[in-house]
Amino acid sequence: MRIKLIFFFAIAIASSVVASTIDTVAYTYAGNFKAWVSIPDTPGKHPVLVYNYDEYFDWAGERAAVLRGYDIRKFMETFVKWGYICIVPIERHHKVNAIKGAVFYAEKMTQTDKSRIHLVGISEGAFLSMLTLDVLPEVASITLIAPITIHYSGYYSFPEALRKMPKMTLPILYLVGREDKIWKMKITTLLYQLLKQENKTVTYKEYDEERRFFWDSSSSFMTDIHQFIENKTRIKGATPGPQEVPVSQNILQELLGFAH
Repeated sequence: MRIKLIFFFAIAIASSVVASTIDTVAYTYAGNFKAWVSIPDTPGKHPVLVYNYDEYFDWAGERAAVLRGYDIRKFMETFVKWGYICIVPIERHHKVNAIKGAVFYAEKMTQTDKSRIHLVGISEGAFLSMLTLDVLPEVASITLIAPITIHYSGYYSFPEALRKMPKMTLPILYLVGREDKIWKMKITTLLYQLLKQENKTVTYKEYDEERRFFWDSSSSFMTDIHQFIENKTRIKGATPGPQEVPVSQNILQELLGFAH
């Protein structure tokens, strides 16, 4: 019994040490925002990864998200182990400026390698990441994990994504779970086809999984992200993606038929 108590006490201490390396910072960019920041404990300049989480985290809160298996702090620990500064805009909701501001905050950090700033987003977080690229040409790559739009019209919709696409000149990693909900797969597939139609450089990979596969920082897709942002090469298992079809002129009207 004594050994077990010592063991659990040691784990608790180790956990608190890890948690202490994640700081909450405040910054401004057309508004006031907060982010979690974790920095590798090694000298020199470091690349940066700005992680834009699944909207479930905002809806449910950190405690409920962790209970469902979505622990953002574990993602941060993994990214820091890779040697990356990790920044997570929190209480983000639909605030694109929270993401833009996080990148500008990273650029001002003395530890940042400004030539290696990457965006990784999932679901609505992925779509919001896309919408930042008109003012963030210095971003080195973007990883879009099962991206979905937020609205059918206006700023958080396909029309806005189309307007941003001419300025998206960076490498894109596009990850999809084939077992996701049908309406989400339709949106995710169409967005991919729009990117390809606009001749964007996209590496595409599917997994026989549903959404929560991407909530686990120990899942295999993390290895794919690491390989991609380090090497900008095709990852193992990448495919040409869904069959490309020309996007019709009335495609936005067709979108209204999606059961959101």
